[in-house]
Amino acid sequence: MDRRSRLSSASSEDESVHPLDKKKRAYNSVFGLRHWEHNLGDIPQSPSIQKGETTTDWEGFTFFANIVWVVVYGWWMACLFFILSGLMALTVVGVPYANFCWVFGKYLLWPYEKYIIERCDGSRQFTEPCNNEIVKKMVYCLWVILLACVVLIPFAVSMALNWFFVISIPMSKMIYQLIKICFTKNPSDIQIATDYNVASAHDVLVCTYKCVNYFYFRYKVAGMNIVFFNLLPFVIMRVCMVIVVNVNGYRVFPIMGEFFLDLICIIPITFYIGNAISSIASQTNYMLGALLNVTFGSLVDSILFAFAIRKGGFGDLVKYSITGGFMLNLLLIPGLSMIAGGIKYPNQKFNPVAAGVGSILLWIAIVGVLSPTIFYEAFGRYNEECDKCVLTPTINKTTTHLVCTGCQTSEIDFATDPLFEHGVRKLMYFIAAILPLAYFTGLLFTFKTHAHIFTQDEEEEEEGDGSPAWSIKFNICVLAVATTIAGLLADDIVNLIELIEDELGLGQAFLGISLIAIIPAVTELVNAIKFALHNQIALSLEIGSSGAIQAALIQVPLLVVLGATLNPDEQNPFNLIFSLFSVFAVMISVITFNYISQDGKTNYFIGTALLVIYMILVASFFFVENKKPTLTTYFIQEVPLNIKDL
Repeated sequence: MDRRSRLSSASSEDESVHPLDKKKRAYNSVFGLRHWEHNLGDIPQSPSIQKGETTTDWEGFTFFANIVWVVVYGWWMACLFFILSGLMALTVVGVPYANFCWVFGKYLLWPYEKYIIERCDGSRQFTEPCNNEIVKKMVYCLWVILLACVVLIPFAVSMALNWFFVISIPMSKMIYQLIKICFTKNPSDIQIATDYNVASAHDVLVCTYKCVNYFYFRYKVAGMNIVFFNLLPFVIMRVCMVIVVNVNGYRVFPIMGEFFLDLICIIPITFYIGNAISSIASQTNYMLGALLNVTFGSLVDSILFAFAIRKGGFGDLVKYSITGGFMLNLLLIPGLSMIAGGIKYPNQKFNPVAAGVGSILLWIAIVGVLSPTIFYEAFGRYNEECDKCVLTPTINKTTTHLVCTGCQTSEIDFATDPLFEHGVRKLMYFIAAILPLAYFTGLLFTFKTHAHIFTQDEEEEEEGDGSPAWSIKFNICVLAVATTIAGLLADDIVNLIELIEDELGLGQAFLGISLIAIIPAVTELVNAIKFALHNQIALSLEIGSSGAIQAALIQVPLLVVLGATLNPDEQNPFNLIFSLFSVFAVMISVITFNYISQDGKTNYFIGTALLVIYMILVASFFFVENKKPTLTTYFIQEVPLNIKDL
């Protein structure tokens, strides 16, 4: 689907779409800008999901989920109210509160299709035994104290848990309303009704039909998707823990737990950065958005790699992570997107001509990144060390054989290799200087020489009123804070990797290909799948190709510069000499991606094929060892027999 067809289809959608989100859709098809699916506008949301959406769930599953919630939460919450009812009944004057707690306890045993109402006709469900105002205030104080001691804390914990799991947000809201009613309402005015006609005659405070609703995954809080908003407390907690480690050297959790906490916290950080970039781009113009994309598009990866390069000894981890990034962007992201979209749509189409432009840039990227490896493999040398060499005579005793055993092949130390110093290093610097030119040439084409192609569409997309969810100042603050947090987490991840290698027995190859490459790209993966589910498979493919292109044309040159400046005295500094299997994996990824881009249509079968190729390559890297194994090698050299040699 080309850009104009996407714009025409977008205009036929709901007119309530925020103008910034319309502009964002136009930006998604422009070279050099980050493709983003999440909404940017501050359109008011209803606190509950629309009725039409609530009726789409499978009724059998809803009934089962309701039972599960009662088994997990409802029974003990009801017991707390029964206990509170008994305590208030002992005071005699607190009988209205006791009756109130008893009714609420029975309500919590099965809260569905019931109405909590506040009577507005002046009648009371419970008769107050005392009219003395002082006694009433004393009873209310006792009620608040017992309520806070018995109910408040466990209810608050259950409310937080229901909110965290997203689909159970309806019950989190119900618990919040129950706590609010207990503290603010007169218990004599509260009644439980099961008949809608009775309830409609009074003020309905709470009404619940089911405990789960998967549509809450669309929910936004403070301009953020609910899932990433829920991860924010974990990020804050982890940052505090990392600061404690840096100050006192004390770790709260086991090494494995802290390592995975760091990786999990990286996911919302990448979301916050991506959301801020898209928001600023939509509020300003194409050029500024493109420049921000160049600067912050792969910020988390670059910070992590920078700390690894500075520490030293992690050159292989960085290179394998780059390889894993190519495989992820060209195989995993398109593959999962095609499978997700193929389940909903039998065939999805895209513009193969537009995809061809990305294919050319991919080839430029691969030639630049892999040229030093091919050059060194063609002209480089290796050390051959053997444990033992013995001269043995041949049968005719005219020549001898030199037999060597326990030989090991290793690369020559780059710091002392003349070919690396005078050939490969200079080639790397030349490539690092010229690769960004290809990227900025695309920006020049978009924003200067052919800017008229986009001017009219941009004006159309800017029509409308509305305010952004995040202002520009707030976006700048988000970028600054997220960058700082990413630096803290990256430093901790690098410090933990050495310990993880020993504990898990995994080499830098597999860690780089899998965890280090995948975790920072989770947000991109989610965006790509969402685009595919909306029948915008072209944007899903562009996310993958754009990620690979930006990594090769911007990130790799940056890493070359960092390797030359952060740790120049390292014995084996960061370089662009990849293993031959990494070259094979990258070439297979590019060839496969370019091949499917020529057809102009996809389905779940093609996506499955990409996913299978990705899994085979990742499994292959699992067996890569950090050190090359010792091999028993025989070197046979025939020379004239000399008795002195025997």
